[in-house]
Amino acid sequence: MQIVKPDIASTFDIIFRYEPLPDDVEQVKEIVKSTGFFNDEEIEVAGELVQERIDKGDKSGYYFSYGCRTNYNLAPFDCSRMGLRAC
Repeated sequence: MQIVKPDIASTFDIIFRYEPLPDDVEQVKEIVKSTGFFNDEEIEVAGELVQERIDKGDKSGYYFSYGCRTNYNLAPFDCSRMGLRAC
């Protein structure tokens, strides 16, 4: 798993990782829900995209980056998704 800790992030104990972990399915759903912008179906789809990346890797066509606090066992507080496939 690639983990990157930019210089400025060291002040805040933040790292970035690029491969999802099994717990991220629920974590990402919580992040998406917390915005208040997405309906229940869209929240479920967000979790499904993470699971697809876990199951298929690069072949899924989805790529993620996670902002994580090191003192929270790498649990993400922010997430972005990229890919050529539409959601």
